[in-house]
Parts: sequence; structure tokens; C-alpha cells
Amino acid sequence: MDLHLTPSAKEKITKLMGEESGVFLRLSIQGGGCAGFSYNFLIDQVLNEGEDLILEEDGAKFVIDTVSHELVKGSHIDYTDDLMWSGFIVKNPNATSKCGCGTSFSV
Repeated sequence: MDLHLTPSAKEKITKLMGEESGVFLRLSIQGGGCAGFSYNFLIDQVLNEGEDLILEEDGAKFVIDTVSHELVKGSHIDYTDDLMWSGFIVKNPNATSKCGCGTSFSV
């Protein structure tokens, strides 16, 4: 899979999952948002065989469905935590535009 997790994203995913087995961070792309598509991160434990792609690095398990993957190929997933905002950030090379807060995009 051609998605890349930064060290801070891997660290946060690992912390979120804790000692619980069988859970992972899922990214799905939803229609809507001010720019057309929106990024949706959630903790999940259900894999959809034949539809999900799995990325495991340094103990961090990240899952995305094949349809969403097409919209974010080559992206870097980062995590930031500062005074203004904390959360996962997708640096998507396929996005032709994005909203001001970075949670939605168009292709």
C-alpha cells in the first residue's frame, strides 16, 4: 500500500490502541464536507475481507478500504498536537483543493 505513516502518527495509533487486541485505526473517505470529500478516522475492529487494505508498522495498525484508498494514494498520514488543534492530518497529493481546516478535499 502506498500510504505513509509518520512517526508521530504511528506513536498516536499505538497509544490509542493500547493493549487491546484486534482494534485498529480506520480511515474512510465520505462524500460531503465543504470541499467535496471528508476524511473520517475511527477506531474499528471489523475487517471487510477483500475490501480492506492493512498497513502495520512499528505496532501501529492502520486500515483503509480500497475505494477510499484510490482517493488518497501516496498520502502521508501525520498526527499533530499543539495549542491550536490536535488530530490526524492527511497530506494528500491527489487533492486539487481543500477546505481551510484541512478536513475535506476535492480531486
